[in-house]
Amino acid sequence: MVNGEWAKFKTRDVSDGGFSFEFVNKDLRLKMNDQVEGIIYHENFPIKFKCTVARAVDTEPIWYGVVVKIDKKEDRDHYLQLIYDGENQFLSKEQDHWMTPFDELHLNVILRMKELERNATQFMRRR
Repeated sequence: MVNGEWAKFKTRDVSDGGFSFEFVNKDLRLKMNDQVEGIIYHENFPIKFKCTVARAVDTEPIWYGVVVKIDKKEDRDHYLQLIYDGENQFLSKEQDHWMTPFDELHLNVILRMKELERNATQFMRRR
């Protein structure tokens, strides 16, 4: 919901902390820290959310990154299921047999460190 009206959007990337998207109507614009609310569907279940714009890219294609807040547990469960049980273009279709458990642990640590860095950067920007 933008300016009191529903707007269609297409997700670009989804994670447990938020997602990025593009508006179908290219004339709609958001600014950093704008508060919006919306609905994403998972298997015909409406997931209601509120979010804050954390990133606004104004070069073509124009897209936004938002931090999501989901109040209801059932909505949160469906949101997480959408992320972790869904098939998407970013996940491999089969397991790489050359990946050892150590490689997976290393990748997990790197991703967690990047998340800590993002959180620290957001904290410092608020100060």
